[in-house]
Amino acid sequence: MMFFLLDEVLKAAMSSMDSYGRPNSIELLVLIDRRYKREIPIQANYCGAKIDTFKGDKVNVVWNENSKKT
Repeated sequence: MMFFLLDEVLKAAMSSMDSYGRPNSIELLVLIDRRYKREIPIQANYCGAKIDTFKGDKVNVVWNENSKKT
């Protein structure tokens, strides 16, 4: 079973997964890893790009088919 979650609802989604039974593992995929803005201590298993930001910083991202991974 695979879930796609936004960071604001990650903790609530993890709690709701208990109704399906406790998962053996949870893997997290993010498009942007904002390393210094984590609200819960979970690191993504897969990410599109890593950006160093602080709480309160806003990030605008524009990707197209010609974008290169940084």
